[in-house]
This record gives sequence, structure tokens and C-alpha cells, in this order.
Amino acid sequence: MKFWGGTIYNHSSKSLWVVADGVAHRLEPGRRSPYFVDADGVQAIDGTMIDGHSSWWKVRDFLRLDVFDDSSDKLTLGFMNWGLKVQEGEFGKLTYDDTSGWGHPTWL
Repeated sequence: MKFWGGTIYNHSSKSLWVVADGVAHRLEPGRRSPYFVDADGVQAIDGTMIDGHSSWWKVRDFLRLDVFDDSSDKLTLGFMNWGLKVQEGEFGKLTYDDTSGWGHPTWL
């Protein structure tokens, strides 16, 4: 059983894709991925760049990525950037789960 994996915190106003075990889940603003899920990567659903990169950011090991709005209607990662820029296809063929409500509020 996994207890802690990579975690994504969405502090932005945009919905994100969070990939875990071959499934990209919709992570809405103000939510974080569950602690028991090992999040592998993040990308904006609408294609908005995150720190100048339009594809996936990969989460390193058991760390976390915090995604915020920036002043130019783009997204940025928190000051402790534990991500790696990767390209489409990094996580193989993905299934997309567009169900709202995945994850937990960021304050939990």
C-alpha cells in the first residue's frame, strides 16, 4: 500500500491534468491530489503554459509541486520547484478522467 507519493497542489484559477498510474485526472482550483496517490505529472487542461512550458511537468519522487497564477495570465510553480520539464508521451498512452471533484481541498 502506498502512503505518500508525489503531490500536486492547485492554488491557481485553472483546472489541471494530474497523471497518476496512467490516468490523467481533472484537478480543479483549490484542490490537491490525494496523498495516497503517487502523482507523476501535471499540465494545464486549457494549454496554458506553466513556467514557460506547455507540456507536462514531472514530479520528482515523493515531492510536491505547487501551481499558482502569475501576473500575466500564465501559471507558475512554487519557489520550491521539484519538477522536470517533459514532453507529450512521457507517461505513455493516457486515459483522461474529466470527472469533477477529484482530490481534496488544499487546506486538508
